[in-house]
Amino acid sequence: MKRDEFGDEAEDLSSKKPEQSRAPSVEIMAEHTMKPDESLSHLALKYYGSAVREMWMIIYEANKDVIGPDPAHVRPGTVLKIPKLSKG
Repeated sequence: MKRDEFGDEAEDLSSKKPEQSRAPSVEIMAEHTMKPDESLSHLALKYYGSAVREMWMIIYEANKDVIGPDPAHVRPGTVLKIPKLSKG
């Protein structure tokens, strides 16, 4: 351990390799730009044929970085990736 500019212990990360992402890659079937009157359940119904929570959560999980912490508040104009459903 070395000390940083404030005298605190700091690990030198310059020689560490970034960890591989453990999240499996998701195949995208479409991109959708949100309209003012739409919700994730609307998209689940449109793309998957069902608006149940399990379906719209697939869309939310793939887009958390652009949606934020509340799946009920997706801003109009936000472009979302619609994942392809896995078989099985």
